Amino acid sequence: MTTLFINTEDQKVLQAVKDLLKNAHVSFEEQAESPYNPEFVEKIKKGTKDIQDGKGVKISPNDITYNPEFVAMIEDGEKQIREGRTTELKEGENLWDLVTSK
Repeated sequence: MTTLFINTEDQKVLQAVKDLLKNAHVSFEEQAESPYNPEFVEKIKKGTKDIQDGKGVKISPNDITYNPEFVAMIEDGEKQIREGRTTELKEGENLWDLVTSK
């Protein structure tokens, strides 16, 4: 068996190819292109199955401890946003450079 990929957004071309294959009695299947990486999709499916099979671990938000410095940084950022103190990035500027330079 041979696999043939046809990449087109033109519906007329797609229909012409389908008609050609049908007239030649060639079976085919159509599959829409996914925007997701197939390996990522498989990991999500496996994780969902693991949870259904009881292999997951439940964690309550109350059981999570956060780094106090991280929490303070987030709270400070939220306060600055509420007060209208925000920073606009200039072209070519990196947000991480602004955060780590302070």
